[in-house]
Amino acid sequence: MKYCLFILLFVSLSFLPAICFSESNVNLKKESNKSAMQDKALVAGVDEYTEVIMVTATRTETPVSQLPDSVSIISREQIDQQKATTIFEALRSVPGLNIRKSGSIGRQSEMTIRGSSTSQVLVMIDGVQVNSATTGTFNFANLTTDNIERIEVVRGAQSTLYGSDAMGGLINIVTRKGKGKPKFSIRSEFGTLERTFNESINSSGSLGKFNYSVDVARVDSDGRGSDDDYDKTNISSKFGYKISETINFDAAMRYNDSMVALDDGAFKQDPNRFSQNEDFNMNAVVNQSLTDWWSQSLKFSFADSDLVSIDRANPGTAETSNSRFRLDTQIYTGNWQHTLKYRDIDTFVVGFEFENQSADNRTFDETLINRGWYFQNQLKLWDRFFFNAGLRLDDNNTFGKDVNPKLSIAYHLKETDTKFKANYGKGFRGPTLNQLFFPNFGNPILDPEESESYDLGFQQYLFDDKFFFGVTYFNNRFSNLIEAVDTGGFVFEARNLGFVRTEGIEAEAVIKPFEGLTLRGTFTKTNTRDGAKKELRRQPRKQGSVNINYSFLDKFNINVDDTIVGNSRDGTDGGGITPTGRPTIRTNTGVHKLDAALSYDYSEHLQVYTRAENVLDIQYDEILGFRSAGARFFFGVKLSM
Repeated sequence: MKYCLFILLFVSLSFLPAICFSESNVNLKKESNKSAMQDKALVAGVDEYTEVIMVTATRTETPVSQLPDSVSIISREQIDQQKATTIFEALRSVPGLNIRKSGSIGRQSEMTIRGSSTSQVLVMIDGVQVNSATTGTFNFANLTTDNIERIEVVRGAQSTLYGSDAMGGLINIVTRKGKGKPKFSIRSEFGTLERTFNESINSSGSLGKFNYSVDVARVDSDGRGSDDDYDKTNISSKFGYKISETINFDAAMRYNDSMVALDDGAFKQDPNRFSQNEDFNMNAVVNQSLTDWWSQSLKFSFADSDLVSIDRANPGTAETSNSRFRLDTQIYTGNWQHTLKYRDIDTFVVGFEFENQSADNRTFDETLINRGWYFQNQLKLWDRFFFNAGLRLDDNNTFGKDVNPKLSIAYHLKETDTKFKANYGKGFRGPTLNQLFFPNFGNPILDPEESESYDLGFQQYLFDDKFFFGVTYFNNRFSNLIEAVDTGGFVFEARNLGFVRTEGIEAEAVIKPFEGLTLRGTFTKTNTRDGAKKELRRQPRKQGSVNINYSFLDKFNINVDDTIVGNSRDGTDGGGITPTGRPTIRTNTGVHKLDAALSYDYSEHLQVYTRAENVLDIQYDEILGFRSAGARFFFGVKLSM
């Protein structure tokens, strides 16, 4: 709780405007049409999808209709319809994403894109990287959706603009920005099976040049039994100030404190083992319009993660003392970017990025420093052709320099409302601090992992945008993969060894047969092969989802999500150990998960709802050896003022 005083001050300042001005009669300016369009982000957009503005894919404001990239946007409206309380659940319907969780609520949750590994997917919150400096991954289990405005997913290599970790794709989680008169909301939810309590309070609004949003969320669960306890507290806050007509300042803070009893699943069941994780990050950005065609932004961020894992001595065994492991990691980043526009035809983006990663525990204290220069040119011709070309140079204090280009093209045939698109790019992932320096495992001469990717696709709108269909073929080659190699006597070392090929097809469709009813479907087929021509672990060949959302009588909303994930190769607790010490590879029979939610707007200020997870009560393992929870039912109420 080393950031408690700072957090309390930040939260207090965020709530203060609402307290001070909630009773005032203040004339607020109307929102611009541009902001309104940005708030209409929908997956596979049927409702004015072509007018959605996205920044993540290009680092500059670009209509989604002009993007060659394969993108998906989960809107706030969709999150509310699903009653999704975690980012993990909100992303299940995105094509190309493989999502898995190691057991019950609060357990490690991870995802991959198009056959990549978990550490090859860059995860950001408001454009700031949150991947671990030691493992390269991000645990989605600890991030709630209460203060989320939308989630943006970009598939394929994105290292040209974002550097390391984005070789498979990226996920940017955009938090809510305050607007309009001050308002409050309170949500409380109870779950039956795991005796889960989920509460949150939110306040947001704007006054003149100032806007703010603050959210406090709490989860307390017994898990599936006394040995699977989980509790979590999330605090997030965001505010902005218009310094002048040409200068804007924005800042955000997020704090997470979570404790989970560790289920060792495939290896052993140990009720005395648990971990506590404390995360704190903040960022600040200044945007300035220098002229009507030239703007710049300056961003700074800081992230700190403190992990404590404790394995208590087991009574009746040879263990006589507790085992304790602690790891403290910090990441500092800075970004300076210039954007130059020539009319509405040509846009240049040039920027410099600095990153400092460090880790400190009882075994090593090391630092990684990376400097990156990037350039991109967006060209639009005749409002039909859209070209993106970019190049990035990274200079790292451990593995040296790395150059990654990208080329994208899209053509919009307006007569039939059809879009064709193609992308080619290279990506890389630098070795993590663990892979470089961890005692008896790390290797300081590792090269970065590299990728070469391309995709081809088209999108089609029909019947006045009541029907949407898109399909994309993708092909990736990952080389210099870092793997743990047995050097003898069960001693492992990180080495550059393998290469992997992945290819497949993503498809998605949206149908709105009549007002109030929306049908969405996705399908992904992925073929993966390593150097030995074996399928990769935990990469299903096929997966799909169907979503049905129906609003009626101006008060009721029904949402149904059905997700099916096919077989995959994985380790198991009953499969034994190979001569190299790895679990025997077996087949995971996959996942069938049906979720549903029903909400009723009793009034403008009061909503009651119920939701169910795994309605069919099917037993499955998303990671073999970690059994999922059975059918779970939740009842909630939300009060808005």
